[in-house]
Amino acid sequence: MEEWMQYAKDMAKAEKELKIEQWVIISFYRVTERGEKIPLFKYDLPRRVADKYDWVILWRKAKLTCRYPRGKVTHTYYLYDRHSGEDYSFGSCLSSLASAKAQVTKMERTIKEYVTWQRRNNLFFDEQTDEMLQKAVAKLKTKKENVRKAEKRLHQKVEKHQCEIRK
Repeated sequence: MEEWMQYAKDMAKAEKELKIEQWVIISFYRVTERGEKIPLFKYDLPRRVADKYDWVILWRKAKLTCRYPRGKVTHTYYLYDRHSGEDYSFGSCLSSLASAKAQVTKMERTIKEYVTWQRRNNLFFDEQTDEMLQKAVAKLKTKKENVRKAEKRLHQKVEKHQCEIRK
């Protein structure tokens, strides 16, 4: 449980560094007998507001269900970053970048804890020759390079998105 809490904190830190503003678009549809989706209503809210007032979403769905009793009323969530306009759902470029940054933070903390413990409890510890430490540092270097590449890809996408908005 504690590990998940720490990972959540690492993700929050990464999101703050990336200046991610999580927003959600909640769209309500009526499905006809032929399977067509007819849009009925749409919310565009900050995610924290949507999470806090989820009863409003349930109320809206109930109201639309009463209005259209024969049509199946459904709703969808689309999570995105307000600043960049990028999708923030699971597996998206932006969420992958935030996750990668969180992994780097976790790896740095683990290396620091390992070195601290070894210095206190192992008289023969040498940072230059310790195999486990060298492997961890190599992995950390690879993870940092992956973060740098992901940031570059995201920056290109954001620039492209902003150019499209200006047109």
